[in-house]
Amino acid sequence: NDTHQMLCESCSREVEARLEDNKAAVKSQKSSLIPGLVGALLGALIGAAVWIGIYKLGYIAGIAGAITVICAMKGYEMFGKAMDVKGVIVSVLISVVMIYFANNISWAWDVYDELKPYGYTFTDTYRGLHDIIVKAEALPYFYRDLAIGYFLTLVCSVGTIISALRNSSGS
Repeated sequence: NDTHQMLCESCSREVEARLEDNKAAVKSQKSSLIPGLVGALLGALIGAAVWIGIYKLGYIAGIAGAITVICAMKGYEMFGKAMDVKGVIVSVLISVVMIYFANNISWAWDVYDELKPYGYTFTDTYRGLHDIIVKAEALPYFYRDLAIGYFLTLVCSVGTIISALRNSSGS
C-alpha cells in the first residue's frame, strides 16, 4: 500500500484543465498603460541608481542596464496588472531613456567633483555638462561610454526581453 494518495484520473484531468485555464486567463489579461508607465518609471529609477553607483566605482556594467530593464518590466507588471507586448516595449524604451540620464548624471558627478572647489553646484554642472564635455574635447568618450552601456545592457537583458515577449499575451 502506497502511503501517498493519488488523484483519480478524472480529478487529475480536472486539475490540469483548471491550471491551463488559469494560465490562459493570465496570458490574455491586458495591462493598464498609465499605471504600468508609472511602475516602469519607478522600476527604472532603481536600475539607474545601480548604474550610477557602479559607474562611480569606475565601471560600466551591463548588469546595471539589465537591472534597469528588469526593474522597469517588473514595475510595469506590478502597477499595470499584467505584462504584455506593450508593457515590454514601454519598459525597454523607458530603460533606454533612464540609462541615458544615468550616464549623464554619472558624468556630471565626475565633472562636479573636479569643479566643486571652484564654487560650482551639481545642478550647474549637470546643466552645463554638454558644453563642458565639448570644451574638454571629451564628447567621443561620453558617447563611447553610453554606447558601451547600451551594448552591455542589450547583451545582458536580451534573454529577459525575449522571455517576457514569449510569455506576454501579444496585446
